[in-house]
Amino acid sequence: MAAPVAAPEGIRRSGTVSRAFSAITANPVALKELRLRMRGWHSAVLLTGYLCVVGAVGYLGYAGIAASSSDVVQVGGAGSSLFTGLAAAVMATVALVVPGLVAPSVSGEREHGTLELLLATPVRPRGIVLAKLVAALAMVALLVLGCAPLFCIAYMLGGVGVREVLEFAAFLAVGSSCLGAMGMLASVSLRRVAPATVVSYLAMLVLLAGPFVATFAWQDASSPESPVVTATGVQGALEAVSPVMGAQALMASNSACGVGGLVTPLVGSLAPGTFNTCDGPVQYTTDMGPLGTWQTWEATLAFDGVLAIASLGASLLVFTKRAFP
Repeated sequence: MAAPVAAPEGIRRSGTVSRAFSAITANPVALKELRLRMRGWHSAVLLTGYLCVVGAVGYLGYAGIAASSSDVVQVGGAGSSLFTGLAAAVMATVALVVPGLVAPSVSGEREHGTLELLLATPVRPRGIVLAKLVAALAMVALLVLGCAPLFCIAYMLGGVGVREVLEFAAFLAVGSSCLGAMGMLASVSLRRVAPATVVSYLAMLVLLAGPFVATFAWQDASSPESPVVTATGVQGALEAVSPVMGAQALMASNSACGVGGLVTPLVGSLAPGTFNTCDGPVQYTTDMGPLGTWQTWEATLAFDGVLAIASLGASLLVFTKRAFP
């Protein structure tokens, strides 16, 4: 009897994607959430305002590049700077949007008295939590995809490759999932929308600002006059858990002058001597001890992934215990 022939890699990958899509569409809670979010006028207003903000940042960045360039050739090579400026704007705005979208997911159902109806459906509690989170992150994905034409302009100007785009997409996807999982934990733990939203934003601020400020404080206390190339010890751990440091390292690795000259001067003003403005930043790598030396943004990506999984697991556990005491 002939041995079965394995399906090609492309077919197996497409089958995995189709199964994941079928799992989402088979969940009635996910379908309801997606329809409610996409049909209302709030989504259109949010998308329009988001594109206006990111587009304004891109326009101001390109106008500054054009004003400081002496000929058309310099303007044509400014795609990398424009790309990193747009990436910084998208990551900053996504960090502000995600907690507001995820926090009311379960706490809103409990506040309006409709959670019992969801629990009466055949959908399991973990399916309800995952459906709520997927619907919120789908709205975030729509916002990011709406900015694709702006990134295409930077791509056509030159200096941006597929690797930079994929690294940015991976960092943004994992970071958004981490913030969404933290917001979901607050949503399933609190009974009201307002406290859940406040706690979600506080958690986001602690994650973004806490390690970032602690990194510079530790560096100024230990070696204020001699920045090192590879961060080790406490400073390396703080950089690994800081999304701000990871984003800075990611964007600086794709641009000769930091993040398109838009964010690096701000960071340099907060901690003078840490980053070189036009010669490239000196901090690219983080010592992970037994795991070796990583790129700083890769270490941040790994930490955010672990934190997202832990927060999601805690959300499922808390919601299941509250749903069936």
